[in-house]
Amino acid sequence: MNAVANKNFFKLIGVRESVDLKLVLSRLELLKWDVKDLLAFLVKEQSSFTEPDWNLLRNSAFLPGIIYHEQTDEKKTVAPSKEATTTTTTPTPTVTVTVIKQPTTTTATATDGAKKQLVGEKLEVRRKARELFLPHDMIKALGLPVLDWPDESTSSHTSSTFA
Repeated sequence: MNAVANKNFFKLIGVRESVDLKLVLSRLELLKWDVKDLLAFLVKEQSSFTEPDWNLLRNSAFLPGIIYHEQTDEKKTVAPSKEATTTTTTPTPTVTVTVIKQPTTTTATATDGAKKQLVGEKLEVRRKARELFLPHDMIKALGLPVLDWPDESTSSHTSSTFA
């Protein structure tokens, strides 16, 4: 028997070809994937995604975020998204941003054209895609949460920048 016939037979009796997306997202910490590894998996598997899978991706907080700011000694906090809050009488909690041991630094061009040295702090919680921006200089300089995308100097991947 050839390999194609064997594969088709196993598919007919119910052997699965891919891992359930919900399972992958629930075990990201165990996988120790960076965002590029996750993206490679999602791109490879996207043809098998169902509408519920796409909704899961749109509505799940699974992406690492980072906020850049001018270097100061104060600790920053970020309010959770409106979707993450519930209607209660208690004050809205804030999400603490944890300073990473080896801070990420970058030089970004601010909206006024000035070059700024920025320090990045990883967000303590993962975010939904719609809560993050692509890591462009202007967005970093504004202090908005961006996707924690490794730069070329720290990445083993070949395509690591956003155009």
